[in-house]
Amino acid sequence: MATKPMRRINIIGHQNPDTDSICSALAYAWLKNRGSLEGLYEARRAGHINRETRFVLQHFGVEPPRLCTDVSPQIKDIDIRKQAGIDGEMSVRAAWNLMRDVEIDTLCIVDNEGELQGLITIKDIADANMDLFDTAVLAAASTRYSNLLETPTPASTAATSASAPVPKSWRNWSSPTI
Repeated sequence: MATKPMRRINIIGHQNPDTDSICSALAYAWLKNRGSLEGLYEARRAGHINRETRFVLQHFGVEPPRLCTDVSPQIKDIDIRKQAGIDGEMSVRAAWNLMRDVEIDTLCIVDNEGELQGLITIKDIADANMDLFDTAVLAAASTRYSNLLETPTPASTAATSASAPVPKSWRNWSSPTI
């Protein structure tokens, strides 16, 4: 079985680095490389080294960190996890639960042939204003109640309540009258 290469992780101080910033990045990278299995940590700097820092590094025989001129996020920085596509008829609640359970923010909606039909994100769900008190929004969207709620079976209710504590903000919530 092939192992994937270690991910490189840059540790950078502030933009106009002084001795503290450079030495902190070097020390933290050294420490992280001793105890982490997540990647290879490399001290970097975000600006030119001043005279004092150059003197300190030379005195202790330490190479200055490489200059990093761009810290903009890149596609390679994204943690991409494979997740099977979902049916477009899946309820919003089931999609939310799946996202929570597998700790992802986006699900692909696919058809019977596995072709991409669209995406749903946690932001989409939040932006949809899932306030069940606002029935006008749901009616205007022709939203089926089955896509909002799932009727739990006694067995699934017991399993859910045993494994997932109810958030404090939900404890005093009562069902809306529709």
